[in-house]
Parts: sequence; structure tokens; C-alpha cells
Amino acid sequence: ELYIGDAQAHKNGVKLAPRTLKTITNSFNHTKYLKMHTILISELNMDWYYEFVERSEQSGRNGEPLSMNYISTHIKKIKRVMGYAEDKGHVVNQSYKSTSFKAPQETASSIHLNEEELSQIRALELSSEQYSLALTRDLFMIGSYSGLRVSDFNSLTIENIQNFDGTEILEVRCKKTHSLAEVPLHPEVKRIFIKYQNTLPPSQNEQVMNRNLKVLGRLAGILDDVVVEQTKGGKLLTYNSPKYKMITTHTARRSFCTNTYLSGIDTLDIMSMTTHKTEANFLKYIKVTGKERAKR
Repeated sequence: ELYIGDAQAHKNGVKLAPRTLKTITNSFNHTKYLKMHTILISELNMDWYYEFVERSEQSGRNGEPLSMNYISTHIKKIKRVMGYAEDKGHVVNQSYKSTSFKAPQETASSIHLNEEELSQIRALELSSEQYSLALTRDLFMIGSYSGLRVSDFNSLTIENIQNFDGTEILEVRCKKTHSLAEVPLHPEVKRIFIKYQNTLPPSQNEQVMNRNLKVLGRLAGILDDVVVEQTKGGKLLTYNSPKYKMITTHTARRSFCTNTYLSGIDTLDIMSMTTHKTEANFLKYIKVTGKERAKR
């Protein structure tokens, strides 16, 4: 509660993006749901950790078992707050620093859209009554041809377009990492820029966008099944899902990374645009088959 309060008030050096503050609040609410929030932090040991993971695997606040990656998110936030408490001079059990007190993670089953699929979405004829869908499509296309995170491509202004030696670029201070992204203005982004009378589209609620993207994918005929693997409730589940149902705002960034990689652009050049710090982290975004890699 102290950490969340300091973050809301920007006190004691705690400055968080609204999205990060929301995830930390969600983690605190989940801990309260499990009735595991009343323990003294001086007694929060490995036994507490194992119990937290086990209870989380059994049930979240919606009554459903949590996925491994969602549990991982909660543990990361708990470790963060424990570190904050220790920095402030509170007596903290040192178990949170143990390599065993870890955030269990698995590679998410995620997708990218290839150039043909992006073209299918662009080619959709949407009526004036479908303004919300059209706005989602335009924002998503900016993300797919710039590699920006949704928090950045969903809040661009005309000031983000700069001219460097005759080349137009998108210059964006990333909200998540505060790194400076400098990306050439793709012709598709330029077309959207012109469509909005030489400005950029207004922002849109991310939940609305995620809902609209699935509608756009279905209308565009992106119907092939993809195999999804996910650990949920402590069990590895494998099932098929229509690809359009897996499209989210983050698919735009994955699509940019994968499509530019397959086009032959140097990995370090792509990383400079996406502001990835390590190649290992960047390669998690590359969704290519062995055949596609061989063709490249």
C-alpha cells in the first residue's frame, strides 16, 4: 500500500507508468484474494512463495486457474516491492533474493501477421458507421510498420514526425523504457498521416482495440488454426485457435520485427529501431519457421 501510494503521488523516487502502476495494483489485489497479504515482510519466506504459486495455479480472482506467465508477473511485482521496502529500511526476509524465489516463465504462444495478412486487413472496405474499426486498423498499421509498443503508437502526435537530411522519421521517447526510438516513416504510415489531414490518428482504448482487431482479422479471412501451448493450473495445455482470435495490439510489434527480419534488414538495425537492448530478447519477437529462416 505504501509503494502504490508513493507511486500515485510520485513520492520517494517512485515514478511508474500508469500501466505499470495498474499491474502492481492487480498483483496486490490478487495477493489479497488469496488471503496471503497479512504476513509480515520479515517472515515472507520460501514457504510463502511456494504456497503463493500453488494457490495461484488453483484459482485467480475470476475463479479460473492462472497461467504460468501471469503468476510470473505477480511474483516480479512482489520482488520489486520487497526491494523497495528494504531500501526504505524495513526488516525484510532475504528469501525474495533467492534464485528459487523466481518468476516462472514460458515462451508465450504468440503470432505475427505477414505482409499478405496485413494487406488483407488494409484492403477491407469499412463503412462510415465502422469508424471504430477503421481507427483500430490505422493505429495497428502504424504499429506494424514502426515496431512501436501500443503505449507509443497509440499516442503519437505531429511532433513525433521529424525530418533528418530529407528523410522523414518517427522520433518517439518510449513510455516503457524511456529509450529514444527513431524509425523511418514507412509509406503506409505516411498514407495514414495524409488521410488524417497531415496529422496522426487519435488514441483509442486498448481493450476496444483488442476486441476490434479480432473482428478485423475475421473479416480479412485470417482463419487458419494455430497451435497454442500454455501452462495453466500447473498443467501444460495444447489446443488449436483460429489465428484471428490471437491478434492483439502487441501483434503489431511482433509483425514489424519478424517482417523486417525476413526482408533481410540487419538485426542490429532493427534493434536500434525497436530499442531492444539484447539480441536474445529481440529474437523472442521473431516468429519464423525453419523454412522461412533458410529462405532468408
